[in-house]
Order: sequence, then structure tokens, then C-alpha cells
Amino acid sequence: MCTFKRERSAGLTILLLACSAAGPTKIKQILDDPREHDGREVTIEGQVQTSANLVLFKYFVVKDETAEIIVITSEPVPTRGERLRVHGRVNQAFAFQGKSLTVVMEDSKH
Repeated sequence: MCTFKRERSAGLTILLLACSAAGPTKIKQILDDPREHDGREVTIEGQVQTSANLVLFKYFVVKDETAEIIVITSEPVPTRGERLRVHGRVNQAFAFQGKSLTVVMEDSKH
């Protein structure tokens, strides 16, 4: 019985370490393959480049060491230069003749 508890505990520890080592998704990974990420939940991390609070919607741009992406939010927009972590769903807003716009729709519950 003691052995079972140790094995189970070791397995849980390994699982927790693997999950925490994964870290946030790199923005370039999302932009390089929007079809693979469309509709999926991701966590990104980076610095706010710009933000806007328009009448119909609010957004800001997050840049990590690989690329930058637009984040649509219902929350107050962060200030330029702020470092943050965003959790949300990837949405390929449009694709037309080789051009596309992929955004992250922030999950306000996180």
C-alpha cells in the first residue's frame, strides 16, 4: 500500500511539472498556423504595444519575443508597456487572398 501511494504521488508530481513547464503559447506559433489554433484556448504573455477603447469594442496588442497579436477584450484596456498574461480563445477573424487577421478573444473569467 505504501508503494502505491509513492508511485501515485510521483506520477502527480511529474504531471504538475510537465504542465507548468509548458508555459504560455508563443504568438508566432499561433500566427504561423491559425487554422490549427482557431477556436482553441491559449495563454499568451508579453508587453502591451498599444490599446484602444472604442465605443463598440476594446482591444490591445501584445508582443512577445516572437511576434505580436491583437487581443479583443471586454475588460478595461491595459496601458502601453504593461507586461501581462492573457488567457483566451484564438479566432481567425478573416482570411482573404492570402491575407488574414487572427486575434485572441480574452476570457474575462480568468
